[in-house]
Amino acid sequence: MKFFHLNKILRLALALALTPMSCYAADETFPDLSPAATEVSKDIGVANYITALRALHAAQPDDKAIRRDIEYLYSKQQMTEILLTTFLETRDVTADVDDEMTRSLELKGLLEARRDRAIRLNNITNFTSGGALAMIGSGIQIGGRLSTGNAGNVMEIGAGALSTAISTYALKQSSGEKRSSGANPNMLAKMFDLPGGEKREMPLPVWNFLNEPIPNGNGYSRRDLLIERWVQIGRIPPPKSKAGQRRIALLSGTVPQTHEVTIDLLDDRAAMLNDTRAVIGEMSRQLLEIMQLMRKL
Repeated sequence: MKFFHLNKILRLALALALTPMSCYAADETFPDLSPAATEVSKDIGVANYITALRALHAAQPDDKAIRRDIEYLYSKQQMTEILLTTFLETRDVTADVDDEMTRSLELKGLLEARRDRAIRLNNITNFTSGGALAMIGSGIQIGGRLSTGNAGNVMEIGAGALSTAISTYALKQSSGEKRSSGANPNMLAKMFDLPGGEKREMPLPVWNFLNEPIPNGNGYSRRDLLIERWVQIGRIPPPKSKAGQRRIALLSGTVPQTHEVTIDLLDDRAAMLNDTRAVIGEMSRQLLEIMQLMRKL
């Protein structure tokens, strides 16, 4: 008898596994979920499972209790797998962004260290050369005759010229050295849909999360708002302008960068990658919200 019931349960489980969830029509909205979480639930394919769990949770006890329990467990298992997989996909993307951001910050730190060292050496040179010449020139003029005074004036003029030249060179070095790099697209190339961006894989649920219009967002997607913010704070010129296209290409690494890798470029690149990571990370909140709802059903 026990074998008979076990065999029946297994057959029911197999039938459920082969039965699509389309028989449960997903609600347009879920009162227990925020609009953003509702959109995510539809994108990743768990909205029908939520509807099924609601129906099973509200069902009255009857002679189909075994089938209902199996269907209930099956729906929860499928939801758990989808939510876990989607979460790991978001973590995979953010890990790639973290790697790119770290490499940009490391190179930026190296260029900053070399710049600061050069400025310190310039300051020392300026003090020892310009200051020493000025002191010698002033000393010559003390109690001296006209010819001696003229020699002192000449030395002071030379000291001033040398100090000016060193200061001008130090001002040039304040922006840091410029390095070259070949084309190496990063995740920003994907964000701007540039050639080479297809090499940066992004799972479809994450890509949809970035590109679909957000609830109450006036038709704007998260990616649209992110690019608009970069323009507003001066990270990039307007994307459609010639200057904007060139700057975006450099930041995205889609073109060779001949003596154009600077501290400012690396700083903007790292900041934009960090913004991208933060927006993608928001998806975890919606996944957690869906998981919390599932546990209540």
